[in-house]
Amino acid sequence: MLYDPKRSHLALLRAGTARPGVRNAPVKSGPMRFRASLAAISALLVTFALAAAPAMAAKGGEGLYGKTDDKVITNAGFLLIVGFTLLVTTLSVAQHLLDKRKTRK
Repeated sequence: MLYDPKRSHLALLRAGTARPGVRNAPVKSGPMRFRASLAAISALLVTFALAAAPAMAAKGGEGLYGKTDDKVITNAGFLLIVGFTLLVTTLSVAQHLLDKRKTRK
């Protein structure tokens, strides 16, 4: 899309056909889209960071599970070990099946 001075944002504002602060075309530039998404993600992370402190201060720092002791921590560790093992096994089997399908073609 070429630049047309008659259709520029300022020309439309002067003519009274555009509203102030509203762009007529979406952002099509890669770096500008990246900057816009980076700004949105940064704003979201800052909002979460500011909301985290009051959320964790509720109930004296006790989490959703309740009071934790050594048995709870040990069981959570075992769940992590089993979970990562199942994840790696499942993804390896999926990759093997996809590779086998690719070689059949």
